[in-house]
Amino acid sequence: MTPQANQILGSAPKLGEILLKHTSLQQEQLDEALKLQQKEGGMLGEILVRKNMILPHEIMRALCLQLSIPFVEDLKANEIDPTLITEIPINYAKGKEVLPMMKEETSKGPVLVVAVSDPFNEAIIDDLRVLTGMPVRLVVSTSMRIQDAINRVYERNTSNLVE
Repeated sequence: MTPQANQILGSAPKLGEILLKHTSLQQEQLDEALKLQQKEGGMLGEILVRKNMILPHEIMRALCLQLSIPFVEDLKANEIDPTLITEIPINYAKGKEVLPMMKEETSKGPVLVVAVSDPFNEAIIDDLRVLTGMPVRLVVSTSMRIQDAINRVYERNTSNLVE
């Protein structure tokens, strides 16, 4: 686990507890995975997925609950304003798995809400701040959903340029 993750987690509920509460994971499966983790090392989530005890998006959702970061199940590309992506090259968006979702007005000015697959990558947040000139707030989604939404939003944006 990264130092940032350890610092953020502090007294947060344990991942296993969240998974037991919010997925079909059973206590026996969790115990088996924890024993494997002690024996072989590695991350609990990766062990659970490798053993087909839960799905990757269930781990992601549980981590978001643990860290109090919003998890977005469905990225509605047709509801994303294509002008939000004009400052972000498609290769960067695809490579870093980031997609601006909306601008939120706050008392301190606009904040860019961005979907990411890796909320621990601080360099992405810094890059987006520089590229857009706005503070950034993260939401998390799966890699597959972000890639699909990137394709649809950027395609819609280029078709608007052609018209």
